[in-house]
Amino acid sequence: MTWSFQNFATLDALVDALSTRITAELAARLAQNEFASIALSGGTTPRPLYQRLAQTDLPWSRVQATVVDERWVDVRDPASNENLVRQSLINANASAAQFFSLKTGDETPQQGLSELNDRVGGLKAPIDVVVLGMGADGHTASWFPGAEGLAEALDPKSGQMVAAITAPKGGVAGAHLNRATLTLAAVERAGLITLMLVGEDKKAAWEQALQDGPVEDMPVRALLRSQQAHVEAFWTERKT
Repeated sequence: MTWSFQNFATLDALVDALSTRITAELAARLAQNEFASIALSGGTTPRPLYQRLAQTDLPWSRVQATVVDERWVDVRDPASNENLVRQSLINANASAAQFFSLKTGDETPQQGLSELNDRVGGLKAPIDVVVLGMGADGHTASWFPGAEGLAEALDPKSGQMVAAITAPKGGVAGAHLNRATLTLAAVERAGLITLMLVGEDKKAAWEQALQDGPVEDMPVRALLRSQQAHVEAFWTERKT
């Protein structure tokens, strides 16, 4: 297990540092390879980061992007992570980036799983950059405590890039229980794994996740305890 934790006085300072780190990593990968790949989380927290990245001077036509996880809703739905990424990142300089959707036309993510694994298998692998968030319950991606499909998603020997998740009712997943998510096997091999944390509750959850305890209680522990992953956490208490 290796990790680093950086503390920033403001959200803007965090966004500036994290966008610089990600841009440098993508540029380094593109200097060595035809393509670079990035997986992006949803939610409101990373929106200013994506808006900053969209302005950077990268050869975006050689960047392949996907989402870390996706609610099983229409991609035009405001709840869709793809919708967020397209609005905040896939525009301006980054409009030429190639996007790999984590949503199919199937009724459930379980039904679309084979197609999603084939699709994400087309990304430059291992994924170069992963941008994660974390809930106060210790979930990251759609690895929710008590979720149906969690064991498969966290199985490092699964050989799968994408898993189907049904989150518990009444939890932080809200009304959108059916999800598709990148697996631990897909994330832990990434060249750069970042964790964007905002608020005192997220720092408390981070500190708890570093303690002993079952992975199932705080699934982010699967990543923090991985022998392959190095996680760089960027935290600020300021939400604005």
